[in-house]
Amino acid sequence: TLNADRDGSGAGAISMASGSRIVSNGGNLVLGGGAAPGTTAAVGSGALVHGVQLSGANLQSGAGNISVRGQSLAGAGTAHGVLIDGNAVVQAAAGTITITGTGASATTQSRGVNIADVNTRIATTGGGHIRIAGTGGNAGTGISVLAGAVDAAGAGRVRVLGARLMGRRLPAELDQPQFQVGTQLAPGGNEGVGPGLCPEAIRALRGELDVVPGA
Repeated sequence: TLNADRDGSGAGAISMASGSRIVSNGGNLVLGGGAAPGTTAAVGSGALVHGVQLSGANLQSGAGNISVRGQSLAGAGTAHGVLIDGNAVVQAAAGTITITGTGASATTQSRGVNIADVNTRIATTGGGHIRIAGTGGNAGTGISVLAGAVDAAGAGRVRVLGARLMGRRLPAELDQPQFQVGTQLAPGGNEGVGPGLCPEAIRALRGELDVVPGA
């Protein structure tokens, strides 16, 4: 467990740089803050404006679950609840991956969860599920997948929940909250994910894939 903001003061971020690695070999991995980091976010503070930043880091849990919760620094410029970039890898086998981010900026559009860079990967390889939930700040994007991949192998299920969703290679006019609640793809589908998400970037190979805005 990486527990920032242990005193519950509302300030305490988590940052893992390129080359950093945590492997639990079946144990749960929890990144969060406060008295209950499994349900409470790490919060951006000072120069660490993102609640949780995984830039080139590697998290692997095997059969264990992975939970990441972050909230950006209020009033900061480009600040995200959870930033996963720099070709970072967040991977479980049969475990569930849960990523929850809140953009708290009131002055600049901040994303709840921002996933970027071509080899960045959030994946389960043995039937584990993936759940990503994001709320943007100041009308910002709830979840942005500009590059990289969210990929559940086996019978894993992917749920993407955000007030506003954005993805690459789509016309700007589709980058709007136009999703139908509970949009569901047939097993193996990777098309028709909906306006604003790149259908190449999010896949459920045999399980279900839901896009649920505003949840």
